[in-house]
Amino acid sequence: AYPAHAGDVAVCLDFARRSAAPVVPRGGGHSYAGWSTRSAGLVVDTGAMAAVSVDGGEGEGGGVRIGAGARLGDVHAVLAPHGRSVPTGLCPSVGIAGLTLGGGLGLASRAYGTTADRLTGARVVTPDGIVREVSADRDPELFWALRGGGGGNFGVVTEFRFRTHPVGACAYAE
Repeated sequence: AYPAHAGDVAVCLDFARRSAAPVVPRGGGHSYAGWSTRSAGLVVDTGAMAAVSVDGGEGEGGGVRIGAGARLGDVHAVLAPHGRSVPTGLCPSVGIAGLTLGGGLGLASRAYGTTADRLTGARVVTPDGIVREVSADRDPELFWALRGGGGGNFGVVTEFRFRTHPVGACAYAE
């Protein structure tokens, strides 16, 4: 299934519940272990939910909303003109969802923590079909579980909210 928003994901989970079909969420589909696919079940591909929007001011204190289908290259392309970033891995084709829900180690982790450390909130559709906005103040147990332990175990995340950090000029070469 290729849902366009959280409501579509709720419909997918309702179908899966009624038909007893196992569900696998897919963000970027970049799982070496094959966790983002399934031969006998429903794959909920969040690729259509890939919007990236910058909130707040420049540098530290600003935030970003990132759809679960966004790839790291797209995230950095939107944040770079604002002089901001979130700690991520290197590969531009990796999805933000799997990276965040698995913890998110990368080059900037020693300075700014993991990707999950910068997470301030998320929109997640739980198996009962309820769309939940979670944060440290709102449904804190589910929010805690999504910060590195939630690789599809607690629902399908459709949007992430992160606190950004400032980024200066840099270069990368292979």
